[in-house]
Formats: sequence, structure tokens, C-alpha cells
Amino acid sequence: MTIWEMERKSGLERSNIRFYEKEGLLTPERRENGYREYTEENLQMLLRIKLLRRLGFSIEAIRSLQQGSTAMEEILAQRLGAITEERGQLNATEQVCIEMRQDGAVFDSLDAQRYLNSYDRALNLPAEVKLRPNVPASDRIQPTPIPWRRYFARMLDMSIVSLFVYGVLALGFRVNIQNIPDIVTWLVGFLEWGMMIPLEAWCIYQFGTTPGKAIMGISITDENERPLSFGRAAERTWEVFIHGFGANIPFYSVYRSWKSYKGIKNGEEMEWDYRLTVTAKEYCHWRTVVYIAVWAALVGLLILVSLAPMMPGNRGDLTVGEFVENYNQLSQFHSEMDAGTLSSDGTLDFKHPIVAVNSEELVQHEEVRLRFDEEDLVLQSVVYGRIDASLYAAVRPDQDGKRVIQNTIMALAWADTNMFTALKTQPVLDEFYYHREGTLEREVLGWRIIYTITPDGDMVSSNGDVWDYHCDVSFSMTKIT
Repeated sequence: MTIWEMERKSGLERSNIRFYEKEGLLTPERRENGYREYTEENLQMLLRIKLLRRLGFSIEAIRSLQQGSTAMEEILAQRLGAITEERGQLNATEQVCIEMRQDGAVFDSLDAQRYLNSYDRALNLPAEVKLRPNVPASDRIQPTPIPWRRYFARMLDMSIVSLFVYGVLALGFRVNIQNIPDIVTWLVGFLEWGMMIPLEAWCIYQFGTTPGKAIMGISITDENERPLSFGRAAERTWEVFIHGFGANIPFYSVYRSWKSYKGIKNGEEMEWDYRLTVTAKEYCHWRTVVYIAVWAALVGLLILVSLAPMMPGNRGDLTVGEFVENYNQLSQFHSEMDAGTLSSDGTLDFKHPIVAVNSEELVQHEEVRLRFDEEDLVLQSVVYGRIDASLYAAVRPDQDGKRVIQNTIMALAWADTNMFTALKTQPVLDEFYYHREGTLEREVLGWRIIYTITPDGDMVSSNGDVWDYHCDVSFSMTKIT
């Protein structure tokens, strides 16, 4: 049976039939050519739907009948109860309208309370029916269903606060925010909300909006469209934290965000918007452009904030003491890179002592020591040389030394340049880090750096296993005059 035949036999239009298919109430089969094939059973189902919809049953009620989750008796009882209520309202409406007409009621002198009392008496519903209608549900300011605009506005506002918090950590406490553990990031989230509540409250109190909301054309007022007090605005942000973001509790916060999105999308009044008015201006494309531009600026600032602590604290020409301070500062900042702690005599103390195989026994390396050359208290060169031994030939030679070299370059060469120029030297640092054999010579920001690795053979056990890989290592960093 084609859809044209279904239209003719059911008396319904094609758009009605397609709607019921979309709702899952009607499921025709598909031919090989893709066309729908309707059966007599489909027709009977469509006629049942038509009947029940004419009788005022909802789509959900029909679906529950179809799925067998509700009995017909129960649905009929509910519908009859609703009809009784509707009949009572219609009768009461008719009686009051007749009474007002007979009285010759005029709007300017209308005694509204008298007729409201007449309406309530005229309802005369059974005792078990508690319906006492007030005014139509449509006679109220409806929540603005703009979930995505509100979400993006919120994310931008929170990003501004996050930038401030991480800026204080990076610039004030020289924290490497790129390597903060997840648990610390979670705890910092509470600090961000602690700042978000008063800052957002102040913005709404002063301007009726926030930076993110302003870009998205959203404003917040009370139910009479008056500005909120600071306390009411702070209470609103607290409710957002608790109900909208699940108090930052892992997993639960995701669930609450999803529930909030669904609620706003469906036009529900959220806990934090109770008795408030959310106004949204017509959306224009320029708002998207401004939003992206502001977001890009925030990301750029966050990158700069995260990189700023990488620059050494002592600047310009350095004494040995200043260089040592720079070295240890950067070594602490890059805690994941064990470059050791440098002393003023040039010795290095590593967190994880380096060991090597010697005569088939594990022994600690000889100490790594830098030699300083200075002129008029200004450091002119840094040098070290030693025998390196790695546990296996496959291990990169001079592993700990490579970290020392990187940190030395950053602590010394970066002291006389800006952050952007310093970051351009990263490829050169990588060259030194991945160097395996021979001599590598580079000029970096006014310094000549020479790094040589000369293999000195393998120690092989009696069964042929390579126990140790030896090499001579030398490194020098000299000021170019």
C-alpha cells in the first residue's frame, strides 16, 4: 500500500502520516528501492491514532498504550477526569459571561472581584477535583531558551577568572602551570569559583551583565526588570555553582551541566533564575566574531603567562652566583627534567643519582661538575668534560648531561634577551638534546656552544651481552666577543 492510498483510506494528510512515523507510532516497511510499503496493519494503527488524537489523547499517552506500559482503562479514566474539569470550566465561563452581559458590565467600572467569586462558585466541581484555575499558563514571562549562548557566555567569564588565577600562580609563585597535577587543577577550580561569585555578582549589580553575557547579548534583572542587588546576584552565582555545575564534583558536575542544558532548552525555570528575568537580544553574526576574538586573546595571554616564568630571574651579564641562581630556578621550574641542583663551585646534585655498570657491578657516576670562567665578575664561559657510561648502548649517550646543557643555555643565554627570541632557540636546544655522536657546534644568542660525544667502546660480558656503553663527553659555552 502506498502513502497515497494511506491518505485516501485514513483521511489524513501525508504530513500527518510522516509526523507519526517520526514519533515512532507508525513503522512501515522499506522496499528495495527505498520506498515505504504500508500494510493493512499500518492502516489500522493509523486509524487508532486518528481516533485517540480526536478524543484528545496526547502522543505520549498513545505511545504508552502502543508499548503496553499503560492500560486503556487507565488512560480513559484520566481523559474522562480531564473532560469533567474542562466541562466545569466551560460551564463556569458561560455562566459568568451571561451574568456580566445581563448586568451591562463596562470595563472602566467592572467589579472584578464580584465576578471572580461568581466564577469560583459556578465551577461546582466534584470534591475530589482540586482544579481552581487562576490565569492561563501563557500569561507569564517565559524563560529564554538560549542554552548555548548562555553556556558560551559562562565559559568566557570563567576563562577570564582562570587567566587571573593562573597568572598569579605563574607570575607570583613561578609555578609551571603546564605541569600542574590533575588533583591540583581540580582544587584550583574551587579557587576560581570562589573568585567568580563576587566578581560576577559585582558585574551584574553594576551593569546587569558580565563580559561574556554582554558579548552574547544577555542581561539579568529581577522580575520587575530592575537591577539586582549585590547579595541577590551573589546568591544567583552560588546557585549556578551548586545546581548548574554540581559543586565541581567530578562526573556529577557533567551530569548537572547536561541537566541544566536540557532544562533551559525546554524553557524550564532554573533554580538560579527563580523570580529573575533573563533577557536576550537578537543574535547577530558580529557577536560570534567578537567572541572568537576575545577568546583568542585570552588563550594568547594564558600562553604568555605560562611561558613567562621560564625566563631566568637575573638579567643581562651574569656573575657566577647569578648564573647559579638562574640555573636552579629553571631546574626547579622544569621539575620533570632532572637537571640537578647547581652549587657555586660547579658541582651538580641530581635528584636521581646516575648509575652505570662497571666490572659487572652497579656504581655511581663520578660527579658532574661545571667549570666557570669569569672576567671582571662577568661570566665568560661554562665548561665540563667527563666519561659517560650508559647501562645499554641503545640508551641516548650522556642522558643527564643533555639536561644540564639545556638548562645551562636557558639560564645563561636567555638572560640577555626577550621571551619571544628565547623561544625561537627551542629547535637548537632540541638539537643538543638529541645529539648522539661527534661534535655539534652552534651559535646561540651571542654564545658559541660546542658539544662533543666520542664513543670509547662497549663493555661486553662473557656471554656477549653489552653491559655498558662508554663515551668521552665535553661541553663548552663561551661568550662571543
